[in-house]
Amino acid sequence: MVPRPSQAHSVEDLLETVTAPETALVVVTGRAGMGRTTALTTLGAHFERAGHRVSGLRFTARGDLLPLRGGSSPDSGDLPATPGAPAEAAWTPLRPVEGAHDDPAIAERAAAAVLASLQQPGGRSLLLVDDAQWMDSDSLAVLVAVARRAAGGSVSCVCAVRTPAPDLGDAETFAAFAQLRASGAAAVVRVRPMTRKQIGHELTKIAGALPEPELITYLYEQSRGVRAAFWDTYELLQRSGWIRMVDKRAYLVPGRPLVVAPMRSRLIDAVAELGAPILATAKAAAALAPLGAAMPGLVAEALEIPAPAVTAELEVLRRQGVLHRGLDGSVWRFVVPQVANALIDCSGPHSKQHLAAKAVTAVWDGTATSHDTGYLCDRVAEAGRLVDSRRALGVLVSHSTAVSEARIESALHWLSAAVELADSRPQRVMILLLYTTICHSRGKYEDSLRGARRLLEDFSDQLSAGTAQELQMMAVCALGGLDQAGQLAELADARRRWPGGPETGFVTEALACAMLDRWAAADARLSRSQPSWASGNSTSAMLGGLFHDFAKLCTGDEGPFEKSLLERSQWPLRDVRRHRVDQINLHVAGLLLNGDAHRAGRLLVQEQVGDEELQPSNRAMAAALRGDIDLAAEVARRAVAYRSGGGFDAGYSGMYYMVVLALVARGKFATARELLTAARETKPVLAHLLDLAEAEYENLLGDPVRAAEKVRAARDHAESHGIVLGMDLVWSTMVDLALDLRDRPTAELCVTKMDRLADSVPGVRTVIHALFGRAVVFGDRAAADECLRLSRDRDQPLELARILAKLIKHGVADPTGLSEVYEILGRHGALLIRARTRSIMREHGIPVPGRQESVTENEYLLAVLMSEGLSNKQLASALRTSEKSVEGRLSRLASRTGFRSRIELSNALLNGEFAMATGDSGGG
Repeated sequence: MVPRPSQAHSVEDLLETVTAPETALVVVTGRAGMGRTTALTTLGAHFERAGHRVSGLRFTARGDLLPLRGGSSPDSGDLPATPGAPAEAAWTPLRPVEGAHDDPAIAERAAAAVLASLQQPGGRSLLLVDDAQWMDSDSLAVLVAVARRAAGGSVSCVCAVRTPAPDLGDAETFAAFAQLRASGAAAVVRVRPMTRKQIGHELTKIAGALPEPELITYLYEQSRGVRAAFWDTYELLQRSGWIRMVDKRAYLVPGRPLVVAPMRSRLIDAVAELGAPILATAKAAAALAPLGAAMPGLVAEALEIPAPAVTAELEVLRRQGVLHRGLDGSVWRFVVPQVANALIDCSGPHSKQHLAAKAVTAVWDGTATSHDTGYLCDRVAEAGRLVDSRRALGVLVSHSTAVSEARIESALHWLSAAVELADSRPQRVMILLLYTTICHSRGKYEDSLRGARRLLEDFSDQLSAGTAQELQMMAVCALGGLDQAGQLAELADARRRWPGGPETGFVTEALACAMLDRWAAADARLSRSQPSWASGNSTSAMLGGLFHDFAKLCTGDEGPFEKSLLERSQWPLRDVRRHRVDQINLHVAGLLLNGDAHRAGRLLVQEQVGDEELQPSNRAMAAALRGDIDLAAEVARRAVAYRSGGGFDAGYSGMYYMVVLALVARGKFATARELLTAARETKPVLAHLLDLAEAEYENLLGDPVRAAEKVRAARDHAESHGIVLGMDLVWSTMVDLALDLRDRPTAELCVTKMDRLADSVPGVRTVIHALFGRAVVFGDRAAADECLRLSRDRDQPLELARILAKLIKHGVADPTGLSEVYEILGRHGALLIRARTRSIMREHGIPVPGRQESVTENEYLLAVLMSEGLSNKQLASALRTSEKSVEGRLSRLASRTGFRSRIELSNALLNGEFAMATGDSGGG
């Protein structure tokens, strides 16, 4: 008797169904791991809190009768979530009564005794029966009799039945249940799989972060919505570091996880309940199922058991809903993919290797076919030398070079196996080089450094000069990414050298200087050694010329960089796509760091390079400069989450400077701090821009003194490292802060510095900031007008809004321009600055449009600041008001929205509930 619900129900319907006056028996159905036991025990806890009596028991496949215990977490699928029943031996009188199935009178007497023991005066009683699919026929007969007698009374019975399952009882029992159901005394509730939307809400609730679509999709595909499989997969990803949290968002790291340490799984326990032989068959089937019709025979061979026995065991797994058999046995798959993963993971290494060899041999000799090259390569890697190693090596290498982005981690796994199969030094060098290159491109610095060193130190005789140069570049970038400043200094100062020609060493020394932000030293090193590297191998010539021009740019000499842009046809190795893209990326970074978005865009169009080939920092800077802050912030978040950007990334600090400016303008202080912290951990070049970003952070948070300290730190870092690039931003910010702090001597000194800079490096942005300094320090209206004219021509809205607002603040621009500032800030979601601008507009008697819009924005801004973890004192400072005023506004916000805690508010902002509660779209 496995009753079918007439319609699907959710777990939330269960309480309403159970408390219906006429319903005496509720059957909860669902697959293993769907959450039936959780539903039962949660229901029991609800009844106990209401003062009712709860009893519970659980049947097992072995025929045992156990108490239904609580105490586990709800994330365990079918495992109990809360105490739903006592654990004493006398927990319930329902137990097998011999003869009850054959003699209705015995069943009725037993049912009367059960009801008598359950009933309590003045209250309701609840009997919980878990895993009722294992009930014996006598107990089932008593239960049906109890339901018949309890209809309309104060006792309710709730049974959980795993489906699909063999029919319970016989035709008579089923007819009795059907009669109960027709009368309303019995009902069926089906626990449905989680939808993608429900998985997203569950993740938001448990992680306090908004899951990205890729994570939701992966969890859904692996679990098929089965709660226990969802939790198994989520915990596996979390434990293995495949989920990373950035800015209250949960990202799935690109590339799919391979194998992990075995873990206890409720779904594996459900298979294990079927017996050890079936569990062994299930493990073998998990490894061999993709081979379709050949799978049963291969399982029989691998386990050395008769084919009919395997067929029977596979049929049990099919009827239990573990396996799906399709197209007359030509297709086999596990209904829940995570079950197959868990079965494979809990197999021993010898068993995995043996099954993998069986699969590979079957495909190669034509016994089986596989259209999934990834599956075959995984098995070849696992089989090792149990199969033809020469053929295995060819398969692994060829497929590794053609792998998609989604399987890049698999490619690394295959290459690791291929290294062990290589029989000659040239083969091993080829594979190690491919492995190291992929690791370098993915920012996997420990692996790329290990591979590069091994090749440089153990296989130098097998490397061309160009390959040795590339490997040294990878190793230097890895040392920078791993913050190995000591080893970088040894290379920069020529106290350590890897094997290679002199030109290779000179370029490596200069690159090490660059990774240490010692740009003047890098320039000097490359200038002295130019005859060597320029006439050496083409790779050294390319890298030497590229970094020499960029070092000149960083130290204030734009000539070589500009010449290189004009003479791109003469770039070394430009006919090799990856080298040309690397050169374009560094030139784009140089342009964007100088704020020249238009020229950077033209360069990309002319060279036909798309966004997908740009480094994340360049994509983010370009988006930030044109005012697309949402895109810029998302690229920056993903850069942190994915730890992407393998190789030399000149724009990394610039990206965070621009994104942090935009985020704090929106009130996203915690996010800005998180990104700054992550950026500093990577020890990027041009680090003075991070100090400058912190200055903006501190100033907007209401601490100009601390902000001035950070600007001085940016100045000191740049001057001590010979860096000129970005100093126009440093001097301009220092001028503004000095005037706010009434430090006129410092402001005047900064104007002198800016004028000199504009004379020596006359870029448009440098000139704009020099004009800005002259205007605000000396009250030069003509300089202010020219500053605004140049700013408008750049079509960078947020830059224009910042400069115009500061010119007005210092009294050298018409206050009516605040209306334009206000509109720009609203268009780009800069709610914090916009709120302050409203106050300034009122002070100048300038009308503020949209009173109700202002009220809504203020409320949303307060919610954002509160969710960012700011204290009341910090809130008052950021909003330029008093703590008492903040307390009043927080009280009104809580009263109107119903969100009483910062956690509730943060989750509401993440999932959009706050926007719906306020009637606002979010305001960016």
